[in-house]
Parts: sequence; C-alpha cells; structure tokens
Amino acid sequence: MSVSVVTSRLRWEMARRGWNQAALAARSGLTPATISTALRGAPIAERTLRLLAQALMSADPVPGADDLLAPLLPSDSDGPIAAASGAVATRR
Repeated sequence: MSVSVVTSRLRWEMARRGWNQAALAARSGLTPATISTALRGAPIAERTLRLLAQALMSADPVPGADDLLAPLLPSDSDGPIAAASGAVATRR
C-alpha cells in the first residue's frame, strides 16, 4: 500500500531541524530522488514513510525554531494533518 505525506508538514518538520532535502535523505537512508517524490506529494511506500518518521524523530528541533516557524505551521486546510497527533500521511 502507498501513502502520500502532507508536504507542508514534512517541509515544516525539516525546517524545524534545519534540514534540507539532502540532509533528510542522509538521515533517513533514502535517496534524494525519493525525498523529492515525497515532497511533491506523490505516493510513497509505507516503508519510506517509516524511514522518514524515524529520521525526523531521531533529531530534536533546533531550539527556538518552533517560535520562528509558527507562521509556517501547516493548517488543516492542507489536509488531514491532525497536528495534535503529529500525523503526516494519508493512505492512497
């Protein structure tokens, strides 16, 4: 089964850690092309989602980043992000 990430949430989580696509690729063990696919909102494998989530959970946000990025926080209009639960994907 494949899933699609909420791209604005993924970008926000990357920004909180000061990561670009290359950094997320390196941390997750995925290729830059796979990161690009996820950031376009195209379907990705559940394994890919798991690796992305593990990479993001392995690093704390930069101190103070949440306050600086608050205006960029994805809204519910971007899809079912369930911000309180931290959900970042929808099934296809």
